[in-house]
Amino acid sequence: MDSIRFKCRYCEQPLGSISNEQLQQLSKNYTGLFNEELDGHVYYRSDGDILIQTVCSSCEEALSLFPHYHEYKSFLH
Repeated sequence: MDSIRFKCRYCEQPLGSISNEQLQQLSKNYTGLFNEELDGHVYYRSDGDILIQTVCSSCEEALSLFPHYHEYKSFLH
């Protein structure tokens, strides 16, 4: 694994990444993630990276103003 990448699940904006070295440092202090919370948001890429889909602040604001947008995979057209 080279890194864990984060991107918005709605607009697909890259939100950052954690390198393998940073992940090893974090894992010393954190015992694990809740699998049920990550289900459907974690994707293992063929290049060895892990992609985690989350929500950026712009899309979070739109979702708070228009809660019915949660029904859509993407509300940006």
